[in-house]
This record gives sequence, C-alpha cells and structure tokens, in this order.
Amino acid sequence: MDKRTAESPMDFEWQTRAPGDVTSPFYQLSMQHDNQKKRPHSIFDSPEKKTMPALREPNSQPFLFSQTKTQQPPATPKPFFNQSAFMTPRKFDVDFSSGAENMSSPEHADNEDTPEQPKAHRNSLFSMYGRFAPSPGRGEIPRVSHYSNALARRVQKRRRRDKALDLQLRRDSDDESDRPSSSELKPTKQRQKPGPGQPETTQTGSRLTSFSDFFALLEAHPNVPSILSWWAQLVVNLSLFSLAVYVVFGFVSAIRAEFEQAAEEVSDTILAEMAACAKSYVDNRCAGGDRLPALESVCENWERCMNRDPAKVGRAKVSAHTMAVIINSFIDPISWKAIMFFLATISTVTVVSNWSFRSFRNRLNQHDYSAPPSYSRQSSAQHHPSLAPPQYPYQHNSIGYMGAPNQGATGFEKPDAPLMLEQATTKDFVSERTRDRESRMRTPSPSKRMSMTKRNLIVVSNRLPLSLKKVDGGYESSLSSGGLVTSLSGLTKTTTFSWFGWPGIDVTDEKEQGQIRQSLDEHNAVPIFLDNELANNHYNNFSNAILWPILHYQSGINFEDGPWEAYQRVNEIFADTIAEAAKPGSLIWVHDYHLMLLPRLLRDRLAGKNCAIGFSLHTPFPAGDFWRGLPVQKELLRGLLASDVIGFHTDEYKRNFVLCAETLADAKVKESGTLEYEGHEVVAEKFIVGIDPQKFTDALQNEEVQNRIRELQRRYSGMKVIVGVDRLDYIKGLDQKLKGYDAFLDQYPELSNKVVLIQVAVPSREDVKEYQDLETELSTMAGRINGKHSTADGCPLIYMHRSVNFSELTALYSVADACLLTSTRDGMNLVSFEYVACQAQRHGVLLLSEFAGAASFMKEGCITFHPANMSEMVDAIHQAVTMSDEDRKSRYETLRHFIETNTSAKWGESFIETLTKHVDGEN
Repeated sequence: MDKRTAESPMDFEWQTRAPGDVTSPFYQLSMQHDNQKKRPHSIFDSPEKKTMPALREPNSQPFLFSQTKTQQPPATPKPFFNQSAFMTPRKFDVDFSSGAENMSSPEHADNEDTPEQPKAHRNSLFSMYGRFAPSPGRGEIPRVSHYSNALARRVQKRRRRDKALDLQLRRDSDDESDRPSSSELKPTKQRQKPGPGQPETTQTGSRLTSFSDFFALLEAHPNVPSILSWWAQLVVNLSLFSLAVYVVFGFVSAIRAEFEQAAEEVSDTILAEMAACAKSYVDNRCAGGDRLPALESVCENWERCMNRDPAKVGRAKVSAHTMAVIINSFIDPISWKAIMFFLATISTVTVVSNWSFRSFRNRLNQHDYSAPPSYSRQSSAQHHPSLAPPQYPYQHNSIGYMGAPNQGATGFEKPDAPLMLEQATTKDFVSERTRDRESRMRTPSPSKRMSMTKRNLIVVSNRLPLSLKKVDGGYESSLSSGGLVTSLSGLTKTTTFSWFGWPGIDVTDEKEQGQIRQSLDEHNAVPIFLDNELANNHYNNFSNAILWPILHYQSGINFEDGPWEAYQRVNEIFADTIAEAAKPGSLIWVHDYHLMLLPRLLRDRLAGKNCAIGFSLHTPFPAGDFWRGLPVQKELLRGLLASDVIGFHTDEYKRNFVLCAETLADAKVKESGTLEYEGHEVVAEKFIVGIDPQKFTDALQNEEVQNRIRELQRRYSGMKVIVGVDRLDYIKGLDQKLKGYDAFLDQYPELSNKVVLIQVAVPSREDVKEYQDLETELSTMAGRINGKHSTADGCPLIYMHRSVNFSELTALYSVADACLLTSTRDGMNLVSFEYVACQAQRHGVLLLSEFAGAASFMKEGCITFHPANMSEMVDAIHQAVTMSDEDRKSRYETLRHFIETNTSAKWGESFIETLTKHVDGEN
C-alpha cells in the first residue's frame, strides 16, 4: 500500500469524528462529503482525495497580534472547484480506488483555476539548519528555496489543537471500545463542556499553541531574529565592558587611597622639617637686619625650607616610589597569571560572542524571505484592493516584514537593472560630493593661503641688530651681536621680514636720517629715531632699572614718574611708525620687555586692518609676589593682553604670567587654556628658542678658526680648560662663579696647575653705575684668585673684560673641556647651546645653573647646581674635569640632539604658525 501524503486525510477520520471545530475548513469539507453518495470503506482501500478549501489571501492574514472574528459555518456548503488549489498537485497524489468521485478534486480542476507554476515552498525558520528541514515526499521536487510554510502548518496545527479529540479519533479508527480518557477518570472538579462547534481545550494544548504562535511570529517576520541578536550582542558587550570598568575603577580607587595616605605621611615629615628650619632661622637671628654675612647662605636655605608647601613636596617625593609600591602590593596577592587569565577570558568571551552573533546574522541573511506569490488572479485584486500586493517600495521596520526588495506594483518580480542603475548613480553622486569635501579640507582657505604666503611680517625690538658708523658721504651698517640676533638668525633663511627699532644714535637732521634709512634698507631694517634723553629714560632708567630687576627676581627698585612717562612715550612713537607702515593682514612680532605697552597701542591704531600681534618675552616672568611690587603692573599686563599670542621660554614663565593675568588683571582662563580679556582671546604658550647649529659647524671648518684651535691646544696642552662666556650683568652670577672656582682650587690644590678657567665678560651698560661697580669687583676677585693660586708655570684664571670676535669665540668653545654658566636668573642662556654646537669632537661637559631657562630642558645631558651653593659648584666642577669619556659622550649626544631639534628657525616658524592659526580662527 502506498504511503498516504500528509495533505490527504482518510475518509473514515471524518465519518467517525467527534464534535469538531466548526470554523475549520475540514469541517466544511466533511459536511459536503456527507451530502454525497456514500459507499462502504475498506481499510485496504485508498481514501478519496478532497480538495482543500481556498484559504485567505496572504495580505488578509492577521498581522502580528491582531485577532479575527470567529467565522460562522455556512448553512449550505459551497462548491470548491472555483477556488484556487491549496497546494500544487504532486504526481503521486492520485486516487488508487475506482476514481475520484468528487469533481472538486485537483485533478479535475480547470487549468484556469490551477496555478500556472508550482508555488515556491515556504520552509519554517528552522529550515536553515539541516536537521529541522522537512524531507520531500516521493516524487516531490526537492525544496531549494527558503520561505515560510506557515499557512499549511496553520491548517495542520488546527487539526491537533484538541489533544483529547485527536486521541479519540485514533481509538475510533482502530475499532477500540469506547472508554473514558484518563483525564475523565480523575476525581477532579468537573470541566465545563464546550458548546456546540467549540473544541475542548486542555492546558497542554494551550502551551503548545503559545509555543507554536511564537515561532509563527518569527516566521511571519524574518528580521526579528536579527534584531534580537543585535540586542543580545549589545547586552553581552555592555556586561563585559561594565565588568572591565568595575575592575579598573577598583584598581584606581585603591591606588588613589594608598597614594593619598602615603602623601599625608610624608607631609607630616615635611612639617617637622619645616618646624626645625623655622627654629634654626629664629635662633640664629636670620629674620632681623643683623644677619651675619657668614650665615647669609645658610639663612636663605632655612628660609626656603620653612616656606615649602608640605602637600606639594609630599606628593612629589612619594609619586614615583609610592606608585611602584602600590602597584606591586596590588598585583602580588593576585599574581600576574590571574590577571592575564582574567584579561584573556574577557577578550576571548568578547571575540567569541561577537563572532557568534555575526555568524548567526550572516546565515540568517543568506535566506531570501521573499513575499509569497498572490493566491488570486489579477481580477480578484482589482475587486478586492485590500488583497492586492503592496504598492510601496521595499522597507523594513523594527517589527517585521514591510515589503520585498523586488516587489513591483502588480506582482512580486521586478527587473533589477533600473534599481542597480539608480544605486550606481547615487553612489557616484555621493563619491563626487565626498571628494569635493575632502578637496576643500586639503586645500587651504584663501585667507589661510594669504596668511601663510602673502602676509607681511614685521619684527619689532627696542634696538636694531645693526651698528652704524658714520663715514664720508653717509653711514655704514654692520650686524651686531646679541641673544635676539642669534635667535632670529635662523629665521632669516626661511622667512623675509622687516625689522623696526631704534638705530642707537641720535640724529635730528632729516638728510642724515635719510642716509641712515638708505643704509639700513639693504638689511630690511627700518629705523625709529629717538632723542638721547628720551631713549636714556626709556632704556636705562625704566626698562633696565625697573623692569629688568623685577623680571629677574631682584628687589629694591626706585620707581619714578619721569622714566615711566618716557617708557609710555617711546611705545607710542613705535606704535605710530609701525601702524603707518603696516599693511592689511600683516603679522607684527614684538620682542622683549622694552615694548610691553606696544600691543595695546597697536591694537587701537590698527583697528580694521586685520593685523595679528604677537609678543615674545626673552626674560623670565616672575611670580606674582614679585610682579606685585611693580606700581604699574596692571598697565603692563593690559598692554600684553592685547596680543594675540604671547610666547615664553619655559612653562614656569608661562604659568606665572597666566596666574598674574588672572588675579591682577581679571583675565579669564578658558577650558582650552587660552586667556580671555575684554572679549579678546589670547594664547600664552611656551616656545623653545634656539640657535643655528650649522652656523657653528661651518665656522669650525674655517682655516682661521682651525689655526686658532691648534694654537690654543698647544698653549693649554695637558690641562683641563673650562670656558665661561657671559655678558657682564649681575643676573649672570659672575661673582658667584669666581667664588666657586676659588673654593674648587682651595679644595683641590693639586689641580691648580692642571685646570684653567677662561672667563669672557662682555661689557654691557657701562654707563650704569651698578654695572661699573660689578666690573670693578670682578677684576679685583680675578686678581686675588690668580695671586693666591698661580705658579711659575701659569695662572688658573684668565679673565677678559672685552668682546671677542666670532672666530675667537668658536675656537674657545671647541678647545674647552667644560663650560661653566652660573646665572642666578636667565631667560634661556643661549651660550649653552653654542658651546654644545662646537663640541662634536671633544664631547665637552656643560655645567649649568638650575636657574637658567635651558636647565629645564637639558637636565639629562648637563650637570646642574645651585649657583649660591659653593659645595655643589665645587663638586660639579670636579665631576666635569674627572668624567670618563663614555659618560661625556653619552651626555653630549643628548645635548646635541636637543639643540638640533630646537633650532632658531623652528622657534620662529612655530611662533608665526601659531600666530597665523590663531588669527585665522583655526586654533
């Protein structure tokens, strides 16, 4: 006997049925069968095949959770042969009895009522995994596409809804005696019998129905699993991330608590030391005016000791050590293996979970969940618009299917070519738009191009870097020396600019002024003429007598109104001259403390010209306590804050200025670090000034320099040469240098004829009495040292109070084994850079005061010391003259890398670039 198909129920199942569901199409089929001619059945006969009633159109099926009203059975069964077939007939679905007596059988249906082609199979969601896919029956075409079979399954599930009815039908078909079911024999409370036409329902059937409805929902909305997988992946990732954050937070909290505790312990120790210093300070009467000269240095140390900040010192001392101890104490109990295992576990779980979710979605997306073909003809859709295919393009929402990609207006097949053309056009348009945007990003704006290439650069300083000499028929000019000249020498290689400043001479005759302008024009220099009295009050009586000491932490200034008025007047003259010469969009770069009011005056005079104003300070900027001692400190701050960019040599100087601007001038510090003053944004930044190392490297190849180097080497053969080059100024610590060298010779007398100090003191401000007194003192000290330590073979100190030419200076740098610089306060001290540039062969040692600006950048390569601590200076000198060649080379390579990285050209270009970007609104 051939196997019966699942879609062909036996006739006797409907002859011996129990009360059924009147809403079921099978109930209607059985009623029609009862009205027709009946014949006796044999269990060996094949049952008659009945056509299934036409089901509802797919678009009329309940959407998601909507419910439909219960349909009442028709009074008279309607013929079914005009309805479309439920399934495509298969070649083995034929009757093996005498023939089909029902004319509604699919094999008797007209071609017009039969679908023209087989309907694509609609497998369930589980069909994508092989073991859940249904196998084809005999002669059935294997299912190769993937779509939902929910409609057929819904009919089959309806037959099994009542488990008790299903069991009863099976007992009747096997001719078993009627007996109550096991559920009926239980002495429980009586169930309410279902009414006519209503199936009897059990709790198990309800659970099965809910379970099947859930999968029916998934089948009706194929993108729901993908959405759920995204949510699941998000939950997993958030859980893993929260776990990692919790562990890191615990680690940081533990370290912070331990760090604060250790800092408090050290702070207690610092407080005890401060108390001891304060006691010694009072006991030795350091506070009064009767301080003993011998205790001067000691009293200063006690004063610094008792004025320390315990919190800052405590944090500084315990920072590195305590951090290492805390980390070790945290890690040791856990062990590295446990930490690595935890990290590996988190990483593995993250990778595997994300890969699994992605793999699931990829497999899900491989199946084409197309909408099923229409079950009614085109004419039916016209009469029933609600049954027509969707008229909107393909789209999805967060709930389920909203249309198919290839669905047309009247069918479900739509040519792909137009869609592909549309996509290509859109892609080309987006790509072109993206390329246009990227091109605009790469191409500088017109204003930026103008600022970078066409903007006029004006450099302003108090004194022009040129010396004038009157000759027959005019004036001759020559380049002078100085720190600013050295700094800007490298910038001249890459940038063209005009330099404005005082020429250094008093000329009132207009004809002579014209001759000077003509002589300076070949150097792109523009003179600003001042009379001698005004220049003297501005330069000597205010800039050098008032501002210079304050900026270098020197007290005891004598402020007068006359020099202050001269200072204001000179700044106004400079502003008038520059404003007249400045072009729209010019960059104006003002230098040093002589012109602190100039940015404000230029801002008022250049309104509307869109000029950028920068200011560079080449001295330290003091702490607020020293700056407050200046009676006109607010006016000077207002002048500086009119700049767009203010440059300092070190972070310390920048911090001091920002603090003074905030507390004394009411400037606001923004989150970006810039200052806002009277609606104007100011950038205060550190710019490391440098030299042009190549200039010194080239000079060493000069024959004159080489000859001088050989002469000096023969002169000081077998000796350690220490060189010192300083401008004669009290901030250079020359008196302390000579005292320290004298102490070194006292401590190491055996080295008095093996070490020589060559000190060059360049004359400066010789018309100022304080400088005259300093020169006299230094000459006296030098004579005393030589008289004390000289031998018949020579003297240990060579003191020269004069300038030396560049060739002589380069030769001295080259032969020196060490360079000793003892500044008490110094903006940067470029002599240290110059010495390193000339030591490529000898690898000399740099001895640098910790108060020089360069010390904050060159600590790793040089030996730093406190210039007032004689023992430190003595140890530093001894270490330098006895250092091994390996150590000298290692230190020198560090210094050489620094000066080659931070050149004068880079300093100038960096400042101009920052100024340009800030003005163009790009900062």
